[in-house]
Amino acid sequence: FIDHIKYMVPGVTRVVLEGTQFPEPMDVHAGLSLGMLITGLYGMAKDIEYKGVGQPITAAIDHRVLTELTRIDYEWNSSYRIYLQMIHNNANSLQALTIKNLPTDTTIDLVCDEHGNTIVYPKMRHLKLDMDVIPIDDPRPTVAQGVPFPNLEQLIVLNRYPFGDNTLIRGNCKTLEYLDVYIDAETMLILMCNNYNCDGNPVGLRHLAISRDGYLYEDYIEMLSTYYQEMAPELETLSLDVYVSSEAIVPSITSIPQFKNIRILTLPNVSFDVFEVLQLVQELPLLSDMHTKLAGTSQYPEGIKKGKLPLHVYKNYYPASQNFKQLVMTSDTVYDAKGLAISAMLIAIACPNFTFVAMQDNILHEYNKHLKRMIKTGAYAKYADRLRSLIYEGM
Repeated sequence: FIDHIKYMVPGVTRVVLEGTQFPEPMDVHAGLSLGMLITGLYGMAKDIEYKGVGQPITAAIDHRVLTELTRIDYEWNSSYRIYLQMIHNNANSLQALTIKNLPTDTTIDLVCDEHGNTIVYPKMRHLKLDMDVIPIDDPRPTVAQGVPFPNLEQLIVLNRYPFGDNTLIRGNCKTLEYLDVYIDAETMLILMCNNYNCDGNPVGLRHLAISRDGYLYEDYIEMLSTYYQEMAPELETLSLDVYVSSEAIVPSITSIPQFKNIRILTLPNVSFDVFEVLQLVQELPLLSDMHTKLAGTSQYPEGIKKGKLPLHVYKNYYPASQNFKQLVMTSDTVYDAKGLAISAMLIAIACPNFTFVAMQDNILHEYNKHLKRMIKTGAYAKYADRLRSLIYEGM
């Protein structure tokens, strides 16, 4: 049967085994046949994924023949030791590894064998660990020496950084370009102590994403600012999935030289008024996309009446940026369609290439209606040629 499958799909590179549950105990012959089938399928590919695979299936697979794998995507379960051995057996060939619901107390087994020796993954480029949510006070393991991931390019750690030291970011400062990590006080200190300094030169991270539950207090902002200033100016995308006031985050971002080359800025839980957006756009000259909340124009500049806003923005901000093109509204906020339309027009007046605002479908009609009305008459009509590009066509 496997030979027929190989004949039909000779170029197969990836096999996914998902949601397969069988009653226990499984019939011996059925288990052997199923094991041979699955093992044969996996033997055709170097990229395998397990999703919700039950213990009977795990036991039926001969994992010893699965060698030279380049990718494993696995959801932690009671058969972890079997999969762990398979991961170890393929340490020299693995290029990408994803583990979901990983308990912190078993993470050290990923990088150390039973004798405590460091396991090295020389070809690993992409590592994603979706950690199981555990009490924040539980101790985190440390690895005293060794570099498990010397050539890592992308590291994603969700829910909680699993080590009490820099195990995951040790020795890969020349290759790591994408870092997505959940921070708490201990993780922040680990990042700062690691200093992201590489042979005396700042590390060239291109993509940085920081997340945290709850509010980001001033001491965290100061630590993050210190951490950012150790980076090289190659950073292109910055995502801060944290709760913080716009008054605190704007000066932090605009005062750091390493952020001057940012092209995509994501602040999904920060609410900006339109003038704070324009300030960021001015200070980040390469910024093209911003993902955030927009509070509208509730705070007008002192002495400026509502009808004079377009002229004020044009005189004081144009051209704020030639590169800023789109604003994406985070979807968990109810927006005022008219206020959003006014904000979009003011940004477009200041930024000649700004043409797009992404928002929820349920306010598109009202947003379009206000845009069309205000462009035809009043203070915005003067800029009508530029502002028409903001209208969603076909509505």
